[in-house]
Amino acid sequence: MPRLVIPTDEEIQAFFFEAMLHGWVSKNPTDKIKISENETVFTFSDGKLFLWDRYWTSPGTDFSAGVTLIRSTATKIPSEGIPVWIMQYQGAYDREAIPFLKKVLLTAYQNRLFFGGRGSPFVKSGRLMYKNDATGDFGRFSGNEEIITENGVRFGWHDYMGMSLT
Repeated sequence: MPRLVIPTDEEIQAFFFEAMLHGWVSKNPTDKIKISENETVFTFSDGKLFLWDRYWTSPGTDFSAGVTLIRSTATKIPSEGIPVWIMQYQGAYDREAIPFLKKVLLTAYQNRLFFGGRGSPFVKSGRLMYKNDATGDFGRFSGNEEIITENGVRFGWHDYMGMSLT
């Protein structure tokens, strides 16, 4: 059995950004698995680390929740690795806000900026504003984000938290 090497938080964070660019925010996700109408999984691996991003939606509502887990992989079987980082998120977004949310997250991931694994603290585009109140760093974080209009109409929100497991 190969010896398992635990990566540093810096290595895990660099992998996080690369993996997230291939997931939900991507126009062409690398590995997307539609489990059911209300459950989707994105996976990504570089041979050393494996990301599993699974989320659920509730029929007839805008609610969703998910878990992003990174494992250090000893083999090509992801479940044999050791969990090294986790993030949980939940909330609700109006469908109209989703393209804007994806752009905000994509920009943060492309620029390798970590604000709780979500978008920058404030982004405005047209009539929509994204606000993210993140605390902590990649090792341990929490916060909430929302999309609102200039006159305060809320188009959605998510609460999130996570931490390094190394």
